[in-house]
Amino acid sequence: MINELGYYFHPMPQPGTHAYSQLDINIYSQPTGKHFDPIKVHLFVFKADQDLVRATIGHSWTGQSPLRVGPGRVILQDYRDKMVTAFTFGGEMEITNHSLYTSCQLTSPAPIFHLVQGQDTPTVLVTEFESFLARRRAEWAGKEAGFEARLAQVEPFTLFVVGLATIKEHMQHVPPQLRGESYRQEAQVINEAIRIVQGNGHWPDLLPTLAELL
Repeated sequence: MINELGYYFHPMPQPGTHAYSQLDINIYSQPTGKHFDPIKVHLFVFKADQDLVRATIGHSWTGQSPLRVGPGRVILQDYRDKMVTAFTFGGEMEITNHSLYTSCQLTSPAPIFHLVQGQDTPTVLVTEFESFLARRRAEWAGKEAGFEARLAQVEPFTLFVVGLATIKEHMQHVPPQLRGESYRQEAQVINEAIRIVQGNGHWPDLLPTLAELL
């Protein structure tokens, strides 16, 4: 991405998936006033010892690059404290310093979601996945380092498809009388995502449960 936007989500090849293949971010030294101008990016990264930590990237980055990004929300913050939020199942962020801005490219073998509103379908699905992941972490109480070491070994795409399967299984247990319009929209997105993955031949023959994975 050239220096003309604050951020850009690269569309997936398949339309209607509510997900993206790459996120480009420009962090400016001074706001341009022409668009959303990120001054900071907050995200989770794996350290060399596999600990998962919160990191903040600003202009003239002095840390390492690329960063190994962990699963979680990626929050772009502008000079007015407005936010743009994405979600990744993990990936890599390449960071390059320029004189007036710092460019960041987040890539992942798994889809990247743009979370727009509190009740839009991607946000609801991501929130459900985060809830399942939090429950697994809670079961490692007192052994968080072990949980993060396991999480660090999981490929982002594997975590993505296990997340899809986990959410679908959970939705199948929702009583029919509670399956309103939002349920149908979520089910459509989940089923379409699974159909695309299976159609591409990328759905594993043996898929572990989230508990088996982590």
